[in-house]
Amino acid sequence: MDPETINPINKLLENTKLPIAMGISIIITVIVDLLMTRQLLDYNHITGNIMMIITIVICYGIGSFILLSYAHRVSRELRSRSRLGNLMHWTVIITQFGILITLIFMLFIGNSSYILSKSIFAASSLLATVIMIIISFKFFSWYRSSMSKSPIVLFYALAALTLACSIFEDASTKLLMVQIIYEEPRAEGQVIGSSFQYKGSEKYDGQIVFVDSKPDETALFVIPQSNLELYNYLNSIILPVGFIFRWIASSMLLRNIYKKISTLPISFWIILSLPLVLYLIGKMPGFFSGESLSGVDEAYRYYFRILFRVGTIAGNILFGLAFFIVAKKLKSSRVRDYLILAGLGDTIVGIALSTSAIEPSFGVAAHSLVLLSTYLFTLGLYSSAITISQEIKLRQSIRDSAIEESKLLVGIGSAQMVQEIEKKVLSVVEKKKAELARSTGLQPSFTELETKEYLNTVLKEIKIIQNIEDIISKSKNILSHSREFILCTRPSGLRLAYNNYFEIYQQICGNAKIRQHRGIRIITSIADNNDIEIVSKFLELGISIRHVKNLPPINFAVSDKEMIATIQKTEGGQIHQNLLTTNEPAYIEHFHSIFIELWENGIDIKNRIHDIESGVDNGGIEIIQNPKTFEKLFYSLITSAKGDIVGIFSTPNAFRRHKFAGTFDIVKERLETTPLNVRILVPEDELIYQTINEFEDEGISDRIKIRLMEPSMQTKVSVVVIDRKYSLAVELKDDSKNTITEAIGLVTYSDSKSTVLSYYSIFESLWRQTELYKQLQLNERMHKEFINTAAHELRTPIQPILGVIDILKNSTSSSEEKGLVEVVSRNARRLKKLAEDILDVTKMEGYHLNLNKETFRISDVILENIHNYESNFEKGNYEIKYDEVNDVQIFAHKDGISRVISNLINNSIKFLPRERGFILITTKLTKNQINEKSYEMIEVSITDNGSGIDSEMFSKLFTKFATKSFHGIGLGLYISKSIIEAHGGRIWAKNNSVRQGATFSFVIPLDNFDQSDDK
Repeated sequence: MDPETINPINKLLENTKLPIAMGISIIITVIVDLLMTRQLLDYNHITGNIMMIITIVICYGIGSFILLSYAHRVSRELRSRSRLGNLMHWTVIITQFGILITLIFMLFIGNSSYILSKSIFAASSLLATVIMIIISFKFFSWYRSSMSKSPIVLFYALAALTLACSIFEDASTKLLMVQIIYEEPRAEGQVIGSSFQYKGSEKYDGQIVFVDSKPDETALFVIPQSNLELYNYLNSIILPVGFIFRWIASSMLLRNIYKKISTLPISFWIILSLPLVLYLIGKMPGFFSGESLSGVDEAYRYYFRILFRVGTIAGNILFGLAFFIVAKKLKSSRVRDYLILAGLGDTIVGIALSTSAIEPSFGVAAHSLVLLSTYLFTLGLYSSAITISQEIKLRQSIRDSAIEESKLLVGIGSAQMVQEIEKKVLSVVEKKKAELARSTGLQPSFTELETKEYLNTVLKEIKIIQNIEDIISKSKNILSHSREFILCTRPSGLRLAYNNYFEIYQQICGNAKIRQHRGIRIITSIADNNDIEIVSKFLELGISIRHVKNLPPINFAVSDKEMIATIQKTEGGQIHQNLLTTNEPAYIEHFHSIFIELWENGIDIKNRIHDIESGVDNGGIEIIQNPKTFEKLFYSLITSAKGDIVGIFSTPNAFRRHKFAGTFDIVKERLETTPLNVRILVPEDELIYQTINEFEDEGISDRIKIRLMEPSMQTKVSVVVIDRKYSLAVELKDDSKNTITEAIGLVTYSDSKSTVLSYYSIFESLWRQTELYKQLQLNERMHKEFINTAAHELRTPIQPILGVIDILKNSTSSSEEKGLVEVVSRNARRLKKLAEDILDVTKMEGYHLNLNKETFRISDVILENIHNYESNFEKGNYEIKYDEVNDVQIFAHKDGISRVISNLINNSIKFLPRERGFILITTKLTKNQINEKSYEMIEVSITDNGSGIDSEMFSKLFTKFATKSFHGIGLGLYISKSIIEAHGGRIWAKNNSVRQGATFSFVIPLDNFDQSDDK
């Protein structure tokens, strides 16, 4: 049954008196068993059976139940958080009561061949060893993972390990080295002496340790001579070493706990030292002569055995007494329970290990309590050690937190400061307690009252509080007697004023409204909502406040008559405030000028508050003017980059400078140790291609990616974003310089989230645009190649067709056939012109329009085109007239200009009326200004009486595929514009104002025109 379900027992166990009383009863019983098994008290089968019954009843029937119930209650929290702890607990309970049942069987049915006694001995020793090894491993792991290597934890681990070795050694030597030899029963009345003999036997070539005489046979427990030396050595070395480490660990634990209560008295050290002294004294004879005390005179052996047993018993009892003394003085019931468990376990395990398990009845019963006592000692020691360690960590957290908060809350006044620090520290301690509970499985026992008591001790050491009252008093005085008041302080200084003399600010602001005071101005720096809260209190009074990011390291206030300044510094780990106050005009004027300079560079506090509340925090923006500072910051950020770096280089030279400065070498080193990825945008350059090839050869091109920007996408500023947390925008001052420091101008650094992400977003947009641009270039090239190929394929069969048509014209006699041939001829020429237009457009867009200029008369070209078109007109439908003003020679591409005139005539013909269509071509000389230079020009105009230009067409008249005609695809005007502009001329169109129709005009220079002049 679960002990927790037995309410009367639980109520008794709430008080530690019952477990202690039961523990003492068990200790007394085990002591008696020890004295009997070690030949200090005589016994026979009757007294042996009585002691076995008493041991079973007291130690197992009642004692185990009460102590395990007590351990069950104490370890409830630990077991709820630790599977291993819960498993260990129930394994001990099941095994312990299994031993009880086995002992009862052994009492009633005997111990044939000593199987039952050996099984009990083996089971209890083996499980106790496993428990101590587990707890040893826990302590070693704790020590190894701890930031500060505490020797206390190390000795706990060694104590647990050596105790495990002691238990294992005791069991292995007695179970494996001691042989049982059976003899005929002794003759009636024959005296065999003591059951524990430790006498040599030549007959059995060994030492007879124990004799168990029965009616039908006598069993001799013999250690063979071959094992005797090793047996004595192990018992003389391992057990004392285990005891010494157990003493060191227990002493350290008790010392740390006692120090928390009061100063260590001399009596404490005496109590702690006596167990070790008595144990060593008692162990000395056996250390030199073994368990048999060979070499010691028979008359003195009895007294040596008494001395040995008294030392062993007294040493272990005093151990327990030390635990109980310390536990009694503790306020925390949880730690008190842990120490009582450890004390009971430590005492019982030491005495039980000394009880000889060779005695097959009450001896083995007493010795098998090693399992119960080991578990109690382990549970108590481990829980106490964790609790003490937690307390040390919590105390350090309290100290660190109190000192840190005192720095932050320097401006709130001593009384308020203590309250605020206490509030903050209690919050920190609660979080730390939760962390420790999760990691150890035990809730720290450090109470809120203990936290406050220790905090008061720490606060007495913080001298900053001692001079806060002086600062408050002087600040109030200056403010009260001022006619004008300016203040430069951090929000903590405003909190000081608000908590101590805010009513004076209210009074002065009221006086300012009736012009009895010239007002208050404040400069501060706010970073979060806590700062906003206190600043808003002063804004509500109508005080003008500005935000300055980098305040000077001195807080000061200036009135028209006096000033005060405070400088915080740290000496010897303590915080001090230096207070300066004066009415000297020079000082007042000096600090007033500092304030004015800060005020002019500050921003309105309302804007700053809006930025913080809206998430647009510009507080992390800094202008860097010194190039050396930029270089240091830049390489620091690159070296610390962990995620990604993106950058836009304004020019190829900017990229070149960084490559030669070793920036990419640093990046390559970061690639080896971090999952860093780098993406770069840079204008096209030969070095860029070379660098890309180098990265591909080195196998890092998938982690350092470079894309080329088209000229229109170039920026005037180089931008770098590191880990999406920091950004640098670098202005270019002189791109011709070879070093970074010489080439750059101002640098804007930011760790503001909104600013950094904005730059990152710009980079991502440009990065995607470069990909789209590459795709568009590919598509456009494919498009042009297709059109070019199609046009060539169209033109190739057209020329033979035109040749055949000319033959047909001459060989055909009937008018009907001639008409059909003319239709074919006309459409073939249209198809030829269409193919040529497409080819010309392809050349122009590919920048392959070659102008083979020559000198010719413009009138010859015009007349030739008129003749070509007139030959195809039906007589009486259209008329083309050329009004030649001057016979002018020009220097131009003759075929190109002819093409333009032809296109313009053809365009006019498309929109002429069916009858009486009229086209007039005129030329005249003119002068035009190009780039402040005057050029002689020829202007050619082609006027028609057609339908005119549709209003919708004006804006796209000279673009590709712009037409409202059913003849042609709208490339003629586009080609004409390209040819005229290639000559340095201009083309335009307008609807006629007097009569219907439109006029298309162009001008080109008479002489050679260098287009570089237009750049």
